[in-house]
Amino acid sequence: AVEVGKVAFLEESAATGDETLLKLTRAIGPMARARLGDAKLAFRIWQGAGRKIANAELKAECEMQTADIAISDAVNATAAKSLLESAISHFPKGNTGVPASRLQRIWGDYHALTGDGKAARKAYLQAEKLLAATRTHTERTAWQGAYSRSAEQFLKTGEWDRAIEQIRLWQQQFPIEKIDGYLALSYARYFAGRGQYAQAIAQSEQLLAVNPDSPYIDQLLLLAADCEVKRGRVDSALATLKSLLKDYPGSPLVPVVRKNITRLESGEIEKPKKRR
Repeated sequence: AVEVGKVAFLEESAATGDETLLKLTRAIGPMARARLGDAKLAFRIWQGAGRKIANAELKAECEMQTADIAISDAVNATAAKSLLESAISHFPKGNTGVPASRLQRIWGDYHALTGDGKAARKAYLQAEKLLAATRTHTERTAWQGAYSRSAEQFLKTGEWDRAIEQIRLWQQQFPIEKIDGYLALSYARYFAGRGQYAQAIAQSEQLLAVNPDSPYIDQLLLLAADCEVKRGRVDSALATLKSLLKDYPGSPLVPVVRKNITRLESGEIEKPKKRR
C-alpha cells in the first residue's frame, strides 16, 4: 500500500484533489512511520502532500504531521520550527479542538527539544485546555490507564506498531501527560526497542527540560545511558549515570546505577561491535 501510494507524493504525478490526497496521506503516512518503522519515508510523504495540497487548513495538517516527525523521529528542531511557523500561517484563526490542540502539543515538543521547559509546559497546558474535555476525573483516569496499560503490554511483547499507536493516541487525548513523564518513558522504550537510540536519548533530555522532578526521570536516564552504550558512547553513558547519581541520590535505582558505573569503568561492558 505504501509503495503504491507514495508515488502520488514522491514522484512527478498528476494526482490532484486536496481531499483525496489527504485521505491517501492519512492512510499511508502513519503506516510508513509505525508499521514499517520508516520515519524518513513518512516525512517525505507528509511533506509531499503539504506541497501538493492547496487548501490552507489541510496544508496545515500536513505541516504539523511533518513537524511532529522532525521532532520525535529526526530530532531536528530547525526543520520543525519552519514547518510549525508555516502551519500557523495556514491554520484557521479561532480554531479549537483536536487540530488546535495538536498544534500546541507539537510546539510544546519543539520547546522541550530546544531546552525551553517553561515554554513547553505552557504549550502542553494550552493543548489540554483547547480540547475542552468534558470527561469526569474518573473517566479521565480510566482512559489514561487504558492507554498506558495497552502501550506497556505492546512494548513488552515487541509489537512496536501497536505500541506507538497507543502512545500517540494517549498524547493526543491527554497532552498534559507530556509533563508527568510516563509518556516520555514509553516513547523512549519504543525508540530503544526499535534500535533508534538517539531518539530515545532525546526523550530523556526533553523531560529534563520540562520536568526534572518527574517520578520517571531516573528510569528514563538509566535507559538513556544504556542507549549510549549501544551507540558505542561509553563516556556519554558514564556521564549520564554519574549525573543521575548526583542529582537523584534518593532514587531506588541507585544500586543499579552504581553497579553499571563500576562495570563501565572496569571495561566489563564493552562497546558494541559495528554491524557489517
